[in-house]
Amino acid sequence: MFCNNCNQENSSEAGFCSKCGHQLSDVQAQTPPPLTAVNISKDAQIPQNQLASSSESADALLATFVGEKYDSFYRDKWFKDSEPRLEVNNDGSSIHSFNLAGLLLGTSWLCYRKMYLVAFFIVLGINAVDLVLMHLLGMEAYSSIGQTSFF
Repeated sequence: MFCNNCNQENSSEAGFCSKCGHQLSDVQAQTPPPLTAVNISKDAQIPQNQLASSSESADALLATFVGEKYDSFYRDKWFKDSEPRLEVNNDGSSIHSFNLAGLLLGTSWLCYRKMYLVAFFIVLGINAVDLVLMHLLGMEAYSSIGQTSFF
C-alpha cells in the first residue's frame, strides 16, 4: 500500500505511513500511486544477483518512458520478432549504438536533437582553431592550405 501523502510503500496491514505518519485508508490499497520519475526509477532498480532485464519490466518501463505511441509504433519498430529488453553492459552502463546521421550531419544533427549549447561550443571551437591557424601561418600560407585541402 502506498501513502497518498509521500508515496512511501507500506505493508498492507499498516494503518499509518511509516515515513510521514499519514493515515492510510482502504481505498489506497486498491489504487497504485501515479507514475512519476521516482516510482519508475524505484521499479527499475534491480538487485545485482538478478538478471539485468526481463521482458515484462522492460516493456513496462519503455511504455512509460515513450508514452502513448509506444504500443502503436515504437514497440514493433524496436523489437520486430523479439521480446522487449533493456540492454546493459556487465558494469550497468547502457549499450550505445552508432549514429550515422550524427556523423554525417554534425552540428546540424545536434541542433535537430535540441542540443544547442553543445553545437554552439563545437562551432566556436572550430572557429577558434581556424583563427589561431590564420594568425600563426599568415594569410598567404593559410589561403594556400585552404585551397589545396578544398581540391
